[in-house]
Amino acid sequence: MTQDPITRYTHLRNVKFDRLSRLRPMTQGELFDVSLGVYQTLGWTILKRIALPALFCLIAGAFVFYYALPSYYFTRQPDSEEAQLIEMLLTSIFSFFIAGPLFLIGSAWATILVTRYVADYMLSQLMDESGAQRAVRRTLFRTILLGLRQLGLSLVGVAIGFGLLILSWAGDRWMNSETASAIFYPLGIMGIAVGIGWFLYCQGRHGLLVPVAVIEGLHGKAALKRSKELVRAIPFHGSGTSNLSALMILLIFLVLLLGFGFQGLLSLLPLHDAARALNLVPIVEAVLTESLALLPWFIVIWVCLPVWAATTTLIYFERRIRLEGLDVEHLSRDVWRADRQSRFLL
Repeated sequence: MTQDPITRYTHLRNVKFDRLSRLRPMTQGELFDVSLGVYQTLGWTILKRIALPALFCLIAGAFVFYYALPSYYFTRQPDSEEAQLIEMLLTSIFSFFIAGPLFLIGSAWATILVTRYVADYMLSQLMDESGAQRAVRRTLFRTILLGLRQLGLSLVGVAIGFGLLILSWAGDRWMNSETASAIFYPLGIMGIAVGIGWFLYCQGRHGLLVPVAVIEGLHGKAALKRSKELVRAIPFHGSGTSNLSALMILLIFLVLLLGFGFQGLLSLLPLHDAARALNLVPIVEAVLTESLALLPWFIVIWVCLPVWAATTTLIYFERRIRLEGLDVEHLSRDVWRADRQSRFLL
């Protein structure tokens, strides 16, 4: 901080104005615009620190797409439908317990870091890297448990839908009952459709779990309750669930657009020919080729992870402003501070 009183006063005044311009009620479009501005300001600072968490997420995704999904198309028991069903269930369980924790670790790690940096920026505080690392160590495990709990609750509807489809198949296969199949099959399809809507609703209802855990230090049932309180609708103010659901849909669209766009661009490049030209050992050549094929998806995950974390942090502040008058609280602090310190500034 400069020692010149005029410069110091001007700087502090600008900091207050910048903070007040961010700490205000915003529409959905304004939230996304401010989030983009925050990303442009903090982008490289954040991206440097979440490369490793993004790699964890990539490994989880690669495991699912290179192992789990191909396994569903092959079977060691072509003559037994029961054995095929058991193989499918075992593959799903194995993938869930391998890829799930890896993805949760990476996403929670990155989200905690981004939340801490964006919160410091929103309050016009100096970004504390050591504080962000402490926040990761302090909240990572509990945030992962919260993520598992939220994911399990969100997927209940989809799981019920798939269970009804399995019952439809079992009724047709084991009980020779076309009635059971005719009843359970449409119910299963309907259950999956409703389950997708329930998934988006739950993600919106509990979408502020990480900001609540990082900024307020709450966990478990207290964090779930606090997240629901912040997104609830009150008179003259709508629910925050719509903002979070819209953010999720936008993020899914962005991931697919960038991922397949980069993948298509990469397919135009002669990667296999370039790898062969290096005259490497076949296994090294295969690893290099597959790594290059995964590079676009790593970039997509690396770039898109902060979008969710930064925007949910902004929504957290926006909801607190609407429901609790957080902007007035900070304005009163500025007035109190200025009243005590103004005689020393000039």
